[in-house]
Amino acid sequence: MFKNSLKIALRNIKKHTGFSLINIAGLAIGMACTILIMLWVKDELSYDKFYKNSDRICRVARVWFENHGKSINMASSTSAPAIGYLLKNDYPQQIEELVRVLGNLSFRVIEINGEKFKEKRLFHAEENFFQIFTSPFLAGNPETALNGPGNVVITESTASSSCLPCWLLLLPVSDFWG
Repeated sequence: MFKNSLKIALRNIKKHTGFSLINIAGLAIGMACTILIMLWVKDELSYDKFYKNSDRICRVARVWFENHGKSINMASSTSAPAIGYLLKNDYPQQIEELVRVLGNLSFRVIEINGEKFKEKRLFHAEENFFQIFTSPFLAGNPETALNGPGNVVITESTASSSCLPCWLLLLPVSDFWG
């Protein structure tokens, strides 16, 4: 039965070559798109799942609105520094802990042993950053890592790298917000 169906299918492909190629190409493109969309959805759903209690971590975002109440296609993950504490005061049962993180918009000059480096991937964070975003530490204590001004946390790849522009640094947010 299967052998017979296969013969008929091959005869039809030979007889209608153009239509067959279009149908096979459409099927292949559709399947490829479906696989890519499934991979993208899987990646989006797994984003930051490696953090302990990742299901309880949220980010405050900002959306702009027109005068008529329609949202403008413009959103930002940044917000005013005080918004976190205002939300914590208004919703104390829903917000257990909050942390503010500030990334550099341009670059910052870092001086180490008299040598100056331009650093683009530099972030300032509050001292409780590692209570929310759990990360394994090779050395030091996550509870006290950002307690003082000028404290720096670097990643393992940065520590093993001799190339300073590759550094990911977290500096206390008090350097910016007092």
